Amino acid sequence: MVRVTPTGARIPHLPQPEIWPSGLRHTLGKRTYVKVSEVRIFIFPQTIKNKKMNKYIRLKEELETKGEGKMKGFGNSMMPIIKSGSLLTFNTADEYEVGDIVFCKVKGRWIDGHLITKIDASGRFMIANNKGFENGWTTNVFGKVVHIEAPKK
Repeated sequence: MVRVTPTGARIPHLPQPEIWPSGLRHTLGKRTYVKVSEVRIFIFPQTIKNKKMNKYIRLKEELETKGEGKMKGFGNSMMPIIKSGSLLTFNTADEYEVGDIVFCKVKGRWIDGHLITKIDASGRFMIANNKGFENGWTTNVFGKVVHIEAPKK
């Protein structure tokens, strides 16, 4: 059952058990709801369990702890340098240069395997694909590609 608010948001109705299982938590589908007084909020599973962690957060944590991490990159924005499905190996670096292929975050979006095309005086990096599209400026660079393993056909 779903309730629709005046703004058009769809809010699922929860069963109203007398006692909420496991410390006031109730799971419905892929979301976990927590009862706090009379206010119900939902928490996505990855904030409770690390099993649902996405590939970008996992790679960032590997780079921070081990200094090296691997991830498959998909899409054609970096062709012919990187083919879709290639396994990319990233390492952290003290300095990044124009032409490095990096893993970073630009305007809140994860960017895996794009080029540094410019560096400004304040140490920000312009991130772009191999087709000329610029994602934007960032200071959040986590690692650079040191090895590209092409996908097997």
